[in-house]
Amino acid sequence: MKSDKRVESNKTNILNLKKLLMDICKDPSDFDKVLFENSLKSQGGLSKIECTERGIIKSSINTLKRISPLILDGGFEELDKIRVMAYKSLCKKDSNSNEQNSSTKTGLNNRIKELELQLMESKKSQLFLINAINEDLKSFNQIKNSTTHSLRQSFAENSIKRLSSFSLLSPDFMNIGDNNSNVFNIDRNSNEQK
Repeated sequence: MKSDKRVESNKTNILNLKKLLMDICKDPSDFDKVLFENSLKSQGGLSKIECTERGIIKSSINTLKRISPLILDGGFEELDKIRVMAYKSLCKKDSNSNEQNSSTKTGLNNRIKELELQLMESKKSQLFLINAINEDLKSFNQIKNSTTHSLRQSFAENSIKRLSSFSLLSPDFMNIGDNNSNVFNIDRNSNEQK
């Protein structure tokens, strides 16, 4: 019975730790940069975080690795990815505050460059998604006009794969290139012959 309570306590601890990391990612300015940046540099540092007001206690890295798969879909790897994101958010906040003082000419120029880059990335994303929608419309028409069940299933599987790759969490989606090379092209002719 003791071990069950300890496992439940570790599960709660990991969920609280994940929430802390997500909160750091969302708004790093709410957190003590020095304290958390040092803790988030490594996996070992992550296990040593202690924050009583958030219900987080120190644990061992082995405990985190053992218990994480019980409550997180991605297991410890998921927790570690969020740790890295939180660490980068804290570091970026610090560099932004140094470089983007809008009361200086250099700060204003840096801000303009950042906004221009964001605008360019938004335009790329928009073009990418328009192209993806057009491709999906073609795929749905092919599915609708397919003569056999196996052909419909093949087209549907290809469409599902394509749409899944556009998930905002997909690395393929996040790294949009200039030539939209991440768009899958379905070889319809090879499927027609099945």
